[in-house]
Amino acid sequence: MKSLPSFLVILAVCVLSFPLAAQNLVPNPSFENNTGCPFTGGQINLAVPWISPSTATPDYLNACSTISGLSTPGNFAGTETPLTGQAYAGMILYGPLISNYREYLQVQLSAPLVAGRCYEVSFNVSLAEDSDFAVDNLGLIYRLPLPVHPAPVYWSERPKSFQTGSSVQPMDG
Repeated sequence: MKSLPSFLVILAVCVLSFPLAAQNLVPNPSFENNTGCPFTGGQINLAVPWISPSTATPDYLNACSTISGLSTPGNFAGTETPLTGQAYAGMILYGPLISNYREYLQVQLSAPLVAGRCYEVSFNVSLAEDSDFAVDNLGLIYRLPLPVHPAPVYWSERPKSFQTGSSVQPMDG
């Protein structure tokens, strides 16, 4: 019977800590929910509620596409198996052909951030095989109202969460 109190303590800790479990505030984080399959480039808006906040054209790539260049894992940029599910977004983060051209993604969080609380942010990035350039600065901006820019150019606003100078380790697949 000595083990029964231990079991109850463990059970109580598990039950009491359940509400503390992490909550993902990013809707449709793996781009699986959609209003249709991509049939041309620049259709990130099919992965609701994701949008492009400018006139740039980030791509929505999904295995459901009948256009081989917009499918996964193989598409116009190379071959990359989605980390989860069958979809992901593709963006140009740097390119010298069009001065200052950048592609951005935007989504409204499912709940507001609370001042004073700590949040963990993570996302996965993969350099496409057919890329000629890579970036070592990638960040997130948290703000309301959601930004809108009339041109596909570099934004001068500095990210609040910022990753710079770290080596990106390649993953198979």
